Amino acid sequence: MINLSFFAQKEKFLVLEISPTQTSGFLFSLDSEKNIKLEKQWPVFRWERLPRRLRHHLEKWKVIVATDSALATTAILPISLEREPETSHQPLSHAELENLLTQAIAKIFIQ
Repeated sequence: MINLSFFAQKEKFLVLEISPTQTSGFLFSLDSEKNIKLEKQWPVFRWERLPRRLRHHLEKWKVIVATDSALATTAILPISLEREPETSHQPLSHAELENLLTQAIAKIFIQ
């Protein structure tokens, strides 16, 4: 049988790298054999300069955004980590600490 793998649907990823001065973009594809291929690169990514044919496909792509740490904001928020009474006398495990922190962060973002 003839292998027509080049007709197979590829999964596409648009990676946007945001820095204080500019945004760059990379379009990657992933084929059925998990091979990654750089399809397109934009040293300076601008939505208005993106060709219409690519904008049309944007909703099918997975978008990954990476930002420079200079653009981040630090907020100090007090949290309360309350353990179950039956486990309060045992040492805190890594999994339990991760679970408590996840619950506390979720409460902050819901508020």
